[in-house]
Amino acid sequence: MIPRALDRPPQQPTCYLVHEIGAGHWYGYLWGRPVADYFRLLSGPHRIASCLHADTLEELTEILVSPPLQVNLSDLDRVGIFGFMRMDYSGRGRVERRLATLYIRSPYLSHSCRFVFNPDANAFSREHWPTEAPNVSLSQQAPRGDSTIVARASEQKPRYLAFIEHLIQVGARSLEEVREEVLAFYKRKPE
Repeated sequence: MIPRALDRPPQQPTCYLVHEIGAGHWYGYLWGRPVADYFRLLSGPHRIASCLHADTLEELTEILVSPPLQVNLSDLDRVGIFGFMRMDYSGRGRVERRLATLYIRSPYLSHSCRFVFNPDANAFSREHWPTEAPNVSLSQQAPRGDSTIVARASEQKPRYLAFIEHLIQVGARSLEEVREEVLAFYKRKPE
């Protein structure tokens, strides 16, 4: 699948989903050299989405750039959203998965943002995210490829930032709540 996707013309941008970047032998899992090839899809107009078990951005970077995956840092630099979940045991005996930290960056933003969940306030705070943080070499280069794709994405920037602000306003914190809001967002404004 990945070699065919890499050959796909830039006029046909596509989002590719890998259920999990992990060493398991289950359907939808990807491991080894194919992971680096998967991230190479970002060198064109394509998008990727996946899950990986890591607690911090530094840990995620270490897993991806080290053997056996060896994802190129310039490919990793093209990822615009990193979300980290955690288990929340505070809800009356119910355990929920919560979005704990969300990193957003884009070559179209004047600076990158980090949204951090504060369980005491039951709210997210928006912070500046210094992408030159130690052990994380994630630049803010414009993606390579067709300049019309860059221009189109730049025009849509306010829409996506407004969506993130909307998630905060409606208090969408669990995976299920965020999923419902994402589905509603694309139903209102299909791409």
